[in-house]
Amino acid sequence: MKRAGTRYAARRVIQRLLLTGPLESLASFAAAARGAGWEALEFPLIEIVELPAELAADAAACSAVCVTSSSALPALARASERVRALPLFVVGARTAERAQALGLAPVAPPAADAADLAARVARSLPQPARLLWPRGSHSDELARRLRAAGFAVDERIVYATRVREARGRPPESAAVFFASPSAVQTWFARPPAARTEPAVAIAIGATTAAALRGETAARFAAILALPEPTESALARALTNLEPRRTP
Repeated sequence: MKRAGTRYAARRVIQRLLLTGPLESLASFAAAARGAGWEALEFPLIEIVELPAELAADAAACSAVCVTSSSALPALARASERVRALPLFVVGARTAERAQALGLAPVAPPAADAADLAARVARSLPQPARLLWPRGSHSDELARRLRAAGFAVDERIVYATRVREARGRPPESAAVFFASPSAVQTWFARPPAARTEPAVAIAIGATTAAALRGETAARFAAILALPEPTESALARALTNLEPRRTP
């Protein structure tokens, strides 16, 4: 795998980044890319649909709440006071900020990804304990990791991830940024005629990078994973990329 700073070949010097997510903060990630000297094109592949799910009163029997996406926060904010008062663990600084804006207070700094969150919970809470995880309709990684660590997990699906209708073949670019495994799956589910493989794929974290590496159809010259899911981390990664003209 090539690392940030490695030179790579492109057909022409187009320092353009396709941003497929994160949906709730596409504009700020695009601004960070432009600040690093790149042209940024917002190109979302999926959409989030909130479901009319409620976190029932029996969720208060849990010892803590885990949130891996800010899209789950509206359901938590609507829950009973006992549920909202449970210790809250989250993934991502953006999720932590949105939680605080909704009157919810994470009890620990935001984790980098689901694996990091599971490890923090395991260090913080005794086993066995029951955990509430309001989540989306796709990934079950956190539940698998927590159960392997000896926890019971009460999963509630509070939002759905849906594929956006294709807008045609994306324009040529030097790199593409993925913020979720769902976006990766959507990218590769489209026929080759409806997509274009830039030289570099940048993942918001380790889970998304693993999804990229698991795609046998991938033709990226390099896959990079940000050390933390932030705009500044993306800007640093882009600053270290050096597109060059090839014959």
